[in-house]
Amino acid sequence: VYKRQLLRNVKPSDIEERFFINDLVSKLSLGRSDGDWIDYLTQHGYISKSLEGGYDVKNLLALTSAKEIGSFSGFERKGIRLLSYKTPNKIEKPVEVSGARGYYSAFNNALSAIMQLVPAKEDFTGGLRNVVYDIPEIAVREILANAIIHQDFTDYSSGPVVEVFPDRIVVMNPGKSLVSADRFLDAPSRTRNVVFNDKMMLLGVCEKRGSGIDRAVDAIEQAGLPPHKVKMGEDFTVVTIYGPRKFGDFTKEERLWACYWHSCLCVEKNEFMNNASLRKRFKVGEKQYPQVSEVIRDAKERGMIKPLSEDQGNRNAKYVPYWY
Repeated sequence: VYKRQLLRNVKPSDIEERFFINDLVSKLSLGRSDGDWIDYLTQHGYISKSLEGGYDVKNLLALTSAKEIGSFSGFERKGIRLLSYKTPNKIEKPVEVSGARGYYSAFNNALSAIMQLVPAKEDFTGGLRNVVYDIPEIAVREILANAIIHQDFTDYSSGPVVEVFPDRIVVMNPGKSLVSADRFLDAPSRTRNVVFNDKMMLLGVCEKRGSGIDRAVDAIEQAGLPPHKVKMGEDFTVVTIYGPRKFGDFTKEERLWACYWHSCLCVEKNEFMNNASLRKRFKVGEKQYPQVSEVIRDAKERGMIKPLSEDQGNRNAKYVPYWY
């Protein structure tokens, strides 16, 4: 889709009128002012010289830098949609904002708009004022980027949708993930949009290796939040990030998945999960040792984790994900 011709034989002035060229070229050229923007866009495959003397514009330019992405055929519903709810359910009508820009041009604005809806408090460290969000910005950023990059562009009926509730953020995209829900963190990155992924990586929106999800899960853990939830259908992927809740308020499923993701993250860091590390993840003290042991036992019985060594002692036991 992104390689296809969008506009045929147009003038440079027409391209400047319909696309955010300056920001794109500034990033591609690393801020250098030398060189013609036409050369940069041609070199990177956004446009090509037409036989009639003008320029053919590829879909890739609209996906990254269109001023009105919905004005192009096939992309009418591809802008980022943001829906804000005042209550934890969908009974009341949400406030909706439909993004107009291409994804590179829209990304930072969309992220800022989402974070403005997330409850936050001020923290003063070293005399500096810092805003601490209930849901870490890095987690929202990486999951939003993931939804944009890996969506199915052949599904013209929708694009990325973000729903913000008082207690959670739900990020949806068309297209079933090519990676199973329980392997989001460790599996090699796979995408149906290789060229688009590479361009967005070059523009600083995503990581090629897939380390963005690692950072998202780590931020969720550091904040002591319930684990993210992944739901996949035949033609969609939904990731939910939850707001703060204490360990005692986690459901059994949330405790098990928190344990599983923690074991995955430990392995990614070349470490191994144990009772102490899981207590730290849950932000509970040593008195909760038995409760955390129960979570580990249930996760083992469910087949989500396994002992690092079959003959290890219980007190200093270490655990790894089932696939390790």
